[in-house]
Amino acid sequence: MKPNSNFIIIAGQNSVGKTTTYNTLMEEAKTFLLSDNPHLFSDLLFMLNNLKIDDKEGGFNHYHDWSFLKEGGHSHANREPILPFTIISNKIIDAMFHRKLIGCERSPYSQDVFSLF
Repeated sequence: MKPNSNFIIIAGQNSVGKTTTYNTLMEEAKTFLLSDNPHLFSDLLFMLNNLKIDDKEGGFNHYHDWSFLKEGGHSHANREPILPFTIISNKIIDAMFHRKLIGCERSPYSQDVFSLF
């Protein structure tokens, strides 16, 4: 296995050990003198990008604790915070995974993809 041409995808729900797994893998890589040059994809970053898109379209697929109504859209016209938020449809989640997989596919190392679920 060439250390600079492989992907390891760590995916899962919140609080199931993704960060611990990542840190363990990085420690193991160091013991075998493998280069540590990770290119990280974060669910939260992809989700926040799609949240911003949803906000531009009226915010119909999520709400915030400051939202007066929990459905029917909202606006950040008064610079209300983005976090925290609650997703109320699959549109944001579907778009998040789509963008993440497109990002992996466009990587220069997309020929060698290994996944852990």
